[in-house]
Amino acid sequence: MNLFYRAKLFSRREKILLGAILLIFVLGWLGVGWLFYLTNSEKVASGGGTYLEGMVGKVNLINPLFADYNPVDQDLASLIFAGLTKYDLEQKKIVPDLAHYEVDQKLTTYTFTLKDNLKWHDGAPLTTDDIIFTYQSLIQNPDFPNAFLKANFREIEIKKINDKQISFKLKKPYYFFPTLTTMGLLPKHLWEKIPLDKIISASLNTQPIGCGPYKIKEPLQFNETTGVYEVYLEAFKDYHGPAPK
Repeated sequence: MNLFYRAKLFSRREKILLGAILLIFVLGWLGVGWLFYLTNSEKVASGGGTYLEGMVGKVNLINPLFADYNPVDQDLASLIFAGLTKYDLEQKKIVPDLAHYEVDQKLTTYTFTLKDNLKWHDGAPLTTDDIIFTYQSLIQNPDFPNAFLKANFREIEIKKINDKQISFKLKKPYYFFPTLTTMGLLPKHLWEKIPLDKIISASLNTQPIGCGPYKIKEPLQFNETTGVYEVYLEAFKDYHGPAPK
């Protein structure tokens, strides 16, 4: 007696029960398949489109040398600027960003080599002159207004080797030194025109030029309709890392 013939002998109640069991079985397998898909796949954002983000606070200085005072400034500076190194969230460690580096056997001299074809948002080339300017001309200047940064680099000897290589020589080994170089760089060709005592009030703090994944599309402005300050960014096509999405 085949299964079809046996099914015909079932009562109406038994047929309903059998159908329910089969439905549960099918749904169970569909659930297992969906769970497998979710645990073995990753959503990847597509390029293009517009992303909106609201932040509580006020934009003061979109400048990596002063952004540590304000969370809103920090978020914007991290999108617009880039440093020699960066913190990788997936690997949970400091990795190269604008440059690769090597450290000597004494663990006191770090030599950084810039990646090829680095550019600022205005198209100007990024060289070790920008690194010297950021760390030596600004941060190590006795009159530099950020005492915390100045203290971090006070006893470090910075030397330009060529347009792509630069060295930092420490007085003694410091394991966390690469963390200090995650700070974004400033373009010398723009900031060198501004006296140090005017650096806080410079318009470049609200209309910054960096080398990070995003650049300013429309500078900071007040929206009278919404009652909030807005700044518009767009992807930087010559960014040295993966294309922003």
